[in-house]
Amino acid sequence: MTLPNPFSRSSPPPPPPPTSNITTPKPDIETAIRPISPPDNASLPPSTTITLSPPALPLPPTNKLTTPQFIYLFLLDGLGALILSGGINFAIAYAMYTAPQYTTSPGTNPDGTPQPPDKITLWSFPSTLAGDAAVTIILQCLVTWLIELFLVNRDLKTGGVPPIGMFSSSSLLSNNRLVRWLCSLPATVPVVSSGGDEKGGRGRLEEVVVSVWPYPSSGAGILGWGGFLLGQAARSMLVAVVSFLIFWGPTVGLLIAAGKANGKGDWEYDATWAPQVFKLVLGGVLGLVTTPVMAGVWLVRAGLVMGEGDNEEEEGGEQ
Repeated sequence: MTLPNPFSRSSPPPPPPPTSNITTPKPDIETAIRPISPPDNASLPPSTTITLSPPALPLPPTNKLTTPQFIYLFLLDGLGALILSGGINFAIAYAMYTAPQYTTSPGTNPDGTPQPPDKITLWSFPSTLAGDAAVTIILQCLVTWLIELFLVNRDLKTGGVPPIGMFSSSSLLSNNRLVRWLCSLPATVPVVSSGGDEKGGRGRLEEVVVSVWPYPSSGAGILGWGGFLLGQAARSMLVAVVSFLIFWGPTVGLLIAAGKANGKGDWEYDATWAPQVFKLVLGGVLGLVTTPVMAGVWLVRAGLVMGEGDNEEEEGGEQ
């Protein structure tokens, strides 16, 4: 062993570290980057639908169109709308087209003869029946959509009609983005994220709350309800566009056949009773066709939400 030189200015070398039997393990890279899985009681397979379990309705969804649903859609809503919408449109037309400018002479001509009242016309303003038909279709679809929104969901809540459950969450119809938007549902059926460990295949839970009721939450406030109503108005316009394409052309054709050509590219009508009958028929037939469709949207929506909630419970129970 070499003795240290007491006269050297350099410090002695440090003693060697003591030997130890403890070894530091290398970090497990796979474990470090692996996502942390939730507890077993909170994890679900990647295919499980995550929706808020909806409150139980008085009546369960049906797997086919039942007799009570048929009566509700086509007799109560369809025939009811035929009578109610037709009557309201008739009353509006009577008030509009029996105004003095259409029934009373506005004065006399220079030769002393009375001037004829304004004519009801097909194209010319201000009394255009073609324009009246377009406005009637748009406004009636808007008003009917909002009325059915509240009436049908009230009947679902009180047990007046069961939801339509024939369209399961895996059907092509229920997975169509346009249908789900029309029903005020998320664009796609929400599922658990596919990320998870290799052994269990479990993923992190993505909570998506879908209520059986289409209304805003209790704390939405005025802005929340305003946005909700605007969204529903946009949905009603989709029905209005389709209705316009179906009804407006035939309506104009029938008015041309019933009118009297004035030689100026327009057709004229008496103030009574042509406009009133026109509005009666258009409003009634429009209500007969569109009201069951609008009511059916909310029955199908409730059935889809209840069905997706049942799927969650069934698949979650397989853990």
